[in-house]
Amino acid sequence: MTKPKLINVGKISGVFGIKGWVKVYSFTEPTDNIIKYSPWTLQKGTDTKSVKVLGGRVQGKAIVAEIEGISDRDVAATLAGWDILVEQSRLPKVAGNEYYWFDLV
Repeated sequence: MTKPKLINVGKISGVFGIKGWVKVYSFTEPTDNIIKYSPWTLQKGTDTKSVKVLGGRVQGKAIVAEIEGISDRDVAATLAGWDILVEQSRLPKVAGNEYYWFDLV
């Protein structure tokens, strides 16, 4: 069995509020599509962990997300700087004359 190809779609940039939500810098277009790609694989260096996104929304110029099992601001802060990866198969198919940036690299 082959490992699924993971694509970097964003980064956790900080915390939002006191209930453990995280701020997300999204590479997707539109930016709030990143919420739809749950579960996320978070990666920092060689460490990885899988998390389920319970919800999220646009908040000003940022995206904020609620992650299952995280309800404390201090715990959420430990995720700052982690990359957000999703399985390539979870991304929508593109039209014949369109490409994802990872296809062009």
